[in-house]
Amino acid sequence: MGKREQETETGDPLGVERTALANERTLLAYIRTALAFLITGASMVRFFDQRAYKIGGAAALALGVATFAAGFARYVQIRRQICRLDAPRRHGR
Repeated sequence: MGKREQETETGDPLGVERTALANERTLLAYIRTALAFLITGASMVRFFDQRAYKIGGAAALALGVATFAAGFARYVQIRRQICRLDAPRRHGR
């Protein structure tokens, strides 16, 4: 067992909860950023007729989807790590 895992198990019992909540807040930040890219991209594609704006809008849309995917993947990865650290505490070990 690594040093980090030992500190989590012997440290503050609410530390795992705080870490899980921080992970959720980070996911919400990724979602907020992705929505900003998507709205910007959709507006550029919809309301501007110049080709450069259409290309920029399409790029912003793609960036929004990529941001959401990266944020969700990060959330799932961290969530799994948190669950692994929390399992011994929930089972009384």
